[in-house]
Amino acid sequence: EAVVQQNCISCHGENLEGAGNFPPLNDVGARLSEEEIRGVIDNGQGAMPADIIEGEEADAVAKWLSEKK
Repeated sequence: EAVVQQNCISCHGENLEGAGNFPPLNDVGARLSEEEIRGVIDNGQGAMPADIIEGEEADAVAKWLSEKK
């Protein structure tokens, strides 16, 4: 969660509700699997660049976000 607070809220909103062209993440686990979320983190998507976070942090964020339903 701390990594999300440092790296994601500036675009996706303080409550991960989404903002402008940035999709909400507060229910992303209902749309994407942990592996799919990790793919977006690794490869980027839309306006999101690739590899904003990497390694174990990316694994932890993908797992945490996959639980948001």
